[in-house]
Amino acid sequence: NKQMDVHIRLWNEGADGARVTTRYFTSAFLGHSTAEDLLEKFHEACDVLNLGKLVQVSMDGPTVNWKCHRLLKEELERTHSKSIIDIGSCGLHVVHGGFQDGARKSGWGVGKLLNSLYYCFQNSPARREDYTRVTESDVFPLKFCAHRWVENVPVAERALQVWSSIMMYVARVEDKTLKKPTCESFEVLQKWSKDQMAMAKVKCFASIAREVKPFLVRFQSDVPLLPFLHDALHDILRNLVSRIVKHDIVQDNATSLKLMAV
Repeated sequence: NKQMDVHIRLWNEGADGARVTTRYFTSAFLGHSTAEDLLEKFHEACDVLNLGKLVQVSMDGPTVNWKCHRLLKEELERTHSKSIIDIGSCGLHVVHGGFQDGARKSGWGVGKLLNSLYYCFQNSPARREDYTRVTESDVFPLKFCAHRWVENVPVAERALQVWSSIMMYVARVEDKTLKKPTCESFEVLQKWSKDQMAMAKVKCFASIAREVKPFLVRFQSDVPLLPFLHDALHDILRNLVSRIVKHDIVQDNATSLKLMAV
């Protein structure tokens, strides 16, 4: 079963002054979830509302939502002779997805490393004991978040902090001082221990994540921030491009479209 939550954002002239307000309205529960099913449930949920006053509908996620959005837009044009504002997908999901795709396209496998660091020692008291005894440290890697990659800044920073201890642990396994773990996670750590650029890659991952995380914190809000969305995304794009492109080229390509074409 799937659930569609309906939230309404409106101009509210209350006792404490006029302001934009967001309120939870209702939820609809679906078995099948084609675009037509979503649209039907949307109408049932909003039956008491005058859709002629609707300004904009936001959705994020799968393609079926966008077909539903298109069907609703076409319907409103027929029945109310009006067009709702289309601002595209959720900016937060786009930034999260862009960072995740970029990290994967690099081919470095930083996500797999961070995940392996955690699971190599998770639920294994024997390995944790060996690690603590050999390294004289009880600081362990943090859990990697596979769904919201930008949230992994603390995970990457902890990896940088413990990497020298991880190298020591791997070395003691290889010289047979410690028993070799049979898990895949250790195989990943062993492979990365041979990469002299390992921590440079993790630092790059963490640095870019720090660049985009403030955007996600700022725009995860019920405050109407749409007028500031483009400038914030442009600043992220400009700052990232400036890391690898000469200053004069960035200056000559000032708009977002031009920067993306560089």
